[in-house]
Amino acid sequence: NARGTFIGMSQNTTRDQMSLSVLEGVAFALKDCVEVAKEMNIAVNKVTICGGGAKSLLWKKIIANIFNVEICSVETEQGPGYGAAILAMVGAGEYQNVLQATNNFVKISSVVRPDKTISEKYLKKYEIYKKLYPTLKSIFAIM
Repeated sequence: NARGTFIGMSQNTTRDQMSLSVLEGVAFALKDCVEVAKEMNIAVNKVTICGGGAKSLLWKKIIANIFNVEICSVETEQGPGYGAAILAMVGAGEYQNVLQATNNFVKISSVVRPDKTISEKYLKKYEIYKKLYPTLKSIFAIM
């Protein structure tokens, strides 16, 4: 029953601010996945991205600041197909493991580092974000 919401709007909220909030909301949802990985004792020290979103410096900065990790862009835009080919090479015995294969084929083209001040602000917003669904869940059910 979940619905999209905008929280904190006023009559002065601009179209740019609303667009930014959509990107931030998506990044917060992705951060939820990162937090699950951390709960499973999986260290997340950097994130590698590819595809259309990786072309946007703004998007990479938002993710870097919300995740508070480096965001690495790869040279190729062919994410899923490229990854499948790498896995196939490992499966066919061309490489001993995925790490060896990715080290050979995945080349980093740029790195965006988080800004500590902005990351701290996003951490406070993320704490609010995490409370939104539980707070609104009963309202979504009657909409």
